[in-house]
Amino acid sequence: MTKRKSILIFSEWYLPGFRAGGPIRSVANLVSRLDADFFIVTTNHDHASTTPYQGIQPNEWVKGSSGEMIIYLTGDQVNKQRFRTLMTERTYDKIYLNSLFSPSFALLPLRVAKAEKLLDRLILAPRGMLKPGALSVKKHKKSLFLKFAQLTGLYKGITWHATNQEEVDEVLSSFPGSHVKVAPNLVGPSPEPVRPTPKNSRELKLITVARVSPEKNILDAIHFLGKALNTENHVEWAIYGILQNNGYTQLCKEAAAMYPRLKITFEGDLSHQFLSEKLYQSHFFYLPTLGENYGHAIVEAFTVGLPVIISQGTPWRQLTEKKAGWDVELDSDDFEKVLRIAYEMGSEDHEILCDGAYAFGQKIIYNPADLESNLALFLS
Repeated sequence: MTKRKSILIFSEWYLPGFRAGGPIRSVANLVSRLDADFFIVTTNHDHASTTPYQGIQPNEWVKGSSGEMIIYLTGDQVNKQRFRTLMTERTYDKIYLNSLFSPSFALLPLRVAKAEKLLDRLILAPRGMLKPGALSVKKHKKSLFLKFAQLTGLYKGITWHATNQEEVDEVLSSFPGSHVKVAPNLVGPSPEPVRPTPKNSRELKLITVARVSPEKNILDAIHFLGKALNTENHVEWAIYGILQNNGYTQLCKEAAAMYPRLKITFEGDLSHQFLSEKLYQSHFFYLPTLGENYGHAIVEAFTVGLPVIISQGTPWRQLTEKKAGWDVELDSDDFEKVLRIAYEMGSEDHEILCDGAYAFGQKIIYNPADLESNLALFLS
């Protein structure tokens, strides 16, 4: 950039938080990779927590690890007047909203920007919330909101940030005629390659890093694995992620108990700093998700050389051709077949997939076109 851009970001959760998963990583990687002045407005606690971050002064600008300025707001400061002050106390080239449905960190700053006549600077990232799988959860409520937004022109005049063509189509399907720019999510630097846990035939160590929620399809994933391998030994599956929905979590735990020969554990939250270590201890990353606009944990698996078993509801396709794992249609028979293949696989074939996953991860990280399109998102 000839002149460093000044970008204000509203994100309900940010570092050192990690429980909100992908949206935090999306912003953190954007901040660490782009040469711009970032100002982050966020809350002073992590997702699904009321405990303030320790050692961080709230309601004041502090410097983050990538040089960004961050203000961690207490609940009483998340209001129209404070947001108006934050938007107008300096001139920002762009204002970026890291959510679609958040009342406090998407709809409120949107209304303030509209009142201050700043919509021409506003960029909104839906973060996969317009995907059919995401819209199927709390379907009636979301449908009513989208109809209201369409009728009132709530998002008229803004720029949408889509991470791929599929998301462009989803935005235009809900809001025809919208101005949409495409810029893929960025990935942080890759750690030094370390070979994941050696794989012997007739054993399987799976890992999932995702919220235990209907959108991630954990319940079906349990049944896919159980139907495929419940009669076998040496099958372990560690599920890391916030137990977001108590009722759904209970269904998942009851389902896991139906397959007593499988070792399925719900490990709870996993801080990003320990993610690579846990990935290295596994044979495959497993996630038959209903839909992801990106899937940061999937990409992190690639970057450390861990092959994946995922649904076709992500941007990461043709994985068998890339020798990086499998992308499978959401059909239990297909998942069962793949899980059996993974279980029977020996070390030589597994190492080929590890090499393929790592090579694919490096292509994702160091794709210059991705960096250029993200720069363009904020240039005009």
